[in-house]
Amino acid sequence: MTFDRSLRGGEGQLFDSPLAEDKVLKRWFENRVKDMPESIRLLKEATEIIESNSELKKCIEVVEVAEQGSDWIIRGFDKNLSCNFIQMKHSG
Repeated sequence: MTFDRSLRGGEGQLFDSPLAEDKVLKRWFENRVKDMPESIRLLKEATEIIESNSELKKCIEVVEVAEQGSDWIIRGFDKNLSCNFIQMKHSG
């Protein structure tokens, strides 16, 4: 695993591995672990919405959560993209 400060977000840090071309480890910051279940739920909900809409499915892909631990996930990541983060705000 390698540390890259540019892969740090508001919830946690992504760690890259040369062994997994399309996956990274995401660890939540200690003070944000409480937000982890909701973040994962929102990813799954976004996937369901996009997969059920043929137009959205053509142009949007949501990262897949492959494994999950108490404060981490293994998730999809495209190392060829210059931006893998889209901040989504929930209005309500």
